[in-house]
Amino acid sequence: MERQPDLKQLFGPIEPTELMKKFFQEHPEAKWNDALAFLLDSFPQVADGQVQYLIDGGTAVHLLHPEREEPLDVDIIVRSEEFKRNFVNARIVVPKTPKDWCSDHVIPYNEQIVEKIFALHVQIQFSGRTILIVCPEFLALSKSIPWRGKPQERAKEISDLKLLSVSTEMIQRLKETLGI
Repeated sequence: MERQPDLKQLFGPIEPTELMKKFFQEHPEAKWNDALAFLLDSFPQVADGQVQYLIDGGTAVHLLHPEREEPLDVDIIVRSEEFKRNFVNARIVVPKTPKDWCSDHVIPYNEQIVEKIFALHVQIQFSGRTILIVCPEFLALSKSIPWRGKPQERAKEISDLKLLSVSTEMIQRLKETLGI
């Protein structure tokens, strides 16, 4: 009988990296803003002139509109599966590749989406830091997709759409530009 390969060796650790693990052990009550500060301090958003990850989801909406309720986690869009492995099971930090992001939002994946998500990011200031987030148009696109979750979560998506103030025409133009 042929021996099966060790999946841990093939696919990397199932736990967060030692750095992430240590942070959560030392800060078991860490909230989203603690995780965001740690993330920005430990993993530069730009390396070798290329954006490595962007802040997404409710955290991005909250950073743009502080009146929004505070998020429970920090969603990030990462450029690669390799970089994503830094955050597997990292509790508060939720990484997604562009392919994951498209799948979650029932959007057909294509390379143009990857380039646009990372090229059209927005730079904001928060607690004395410069943070790169997904642009409001992509945030609105992701929140305008018919919701498959709990009804109370859909209400939050609708509230986020109102805060983002991106017109349905703009969302439609973005869809056409992306070929979706």
